[in-house]
Amino acid sequence: MVKPDIKIIAVDNDIEELNRIVKTFNKLRISCFPVEYNIGDGIEEKFSDIRIAFFDINLGALGNPSDSDLCNIISSALKEIIDGENGPYALIFWSKHTDKVDLIKQYIEEREKDNIPSPLIIDKIDKALIVDEDGLLTAIKGILSNSTLEAMFDYQEKAKKAAVKTINSIFSLIPKGNDKWGENVNFEKNFDSIFSKIALDALGYEHAKENPRHGVKTALFPILEYNLRNLELSASWNEKMTDLTQSTSKNKVSFPESFNLGELNRIYHLHNANGLAKEHRGIILKCNISDDNFESVLGRKKKDIVSDFLPFDDNKTTKEQREAIRNESEFIFIEVSAGCDFSQKNKRISKYILGLKYPNMDKESLRNRSEAIFELPVFHDNGKDFKIAVNFRYMFGFINNDDKLGEPIYCLSENITSQIGNRYANYTSRIGIVSFNE
Repeated sequence: MVKPDIKIIAVDNDIEELNRIVKTFNKLRISCFPVEYNIGDGIEEKFSDIRIAFFDINLGALGNPSDSDLCNIISSALKEIIDGENGPYALIFWSKHTDKVDLIKQYIEEREKDNIPSPLIIDKIDKALIVDEDGLLTAIKGILSNSTLEAMFDYQEKAKKAAVKTINSIFSLIPKGNDKWGENVNFEKNFDSIFSKIALDALGYEHAKENPRHGVKTALFPILEYNLRNLELSASWNEKMTDLTQSTSKNKVSFPESFNLGELNRIYHLHNANGLAKEHRGIILKCNISDDNFESVLGRKKKDIVSDFLPFDDNKTTKEQREAIRNESEFIFIEVSAGCDFSQKNKRISKYILGLKYPNMDKESLRNRSEAIFELPVFHDNGKDFKIAVNFRYMFGFINNDDKLGEPIYCLSENITSQIGNRYANYTSRIGIVSFNE
């Protein structure tokens, strides 16, 4: 079932007030979904991905509400209606009790801040001051003119337009044959053939047949990216990026101290491995080699291989620090077969490189590492920063049911997986003495 694309909601216990807001948004040709809220009725499903939420404060329709009653009712409604993973949104209090907004903020901060997603923007419209439709229209236009909201809505709208253009461009190529207007017999058959073929060419026959949906996504992505690249973002982005536009050098532009770079890297490069096979390119697997078997399987003791990855400087770390980091570290395997072999699902022994997942630490804690060690950027997950490094001296060919391959942990992005392959090729092609001449 296709779900509605709802980005703006209005919540009130008075249907007439809801109609006022919806009617005003209709004049702007913007969709606003009305939510008539009655205490005790319950909401069937929380709203997610909301960008603007209008909330009346006195949702209990109390004649002379106390501060505690107002705070309790509005916080309960926010918790009940907006999904905890909603993302950035503006919360607009549309009420005759806008003087209570600071009390509400304090109440939620002290009691419910972990249960209600924090708004990017909080604003208010006093119902008592809105005497006609034009007044409400002006107030809503003022809300929408916020540069942060403009930038946020602009990118979402451009992404949507790019998706629409992607669909239109492919559908316009599908032959209708001798179908009459309103009939799609030939179109449906050709739809099947065309999308089956582009999925096959994009992902390879075996992979596409196994997962047609993934094949279509892979096939359409270059068109989607092209369409998005060719849509100009609004000037509101310039207003939100003054660190860049007003800087005098690149060294003046940096992430804030509180910014978690590992979270950003995880979003870009570290994906969920659920449902992926052990031979999937870029997949990260636990290493199932027991401590006692490292020497027999890899030719060296576990502690010696760990030392290759983490050559601690004993003068800059304590024994306790070194032991704590080693105890938190775990060996992994990463599938790094050639992209073409993976795409075509060629019969092969998959290629795995040995890696180590370990806690993030100060680089000065380590001595210089061998050129065989390649470290990936810092990642953040489950409340911790960590790094992954691979060792080019330990490349293996395994079949996917080899007992040394453990359960999937993550899957690396295509970019990082290819980077590992390129670095490995450079490492193995280092030139020594080629010949001697007379």
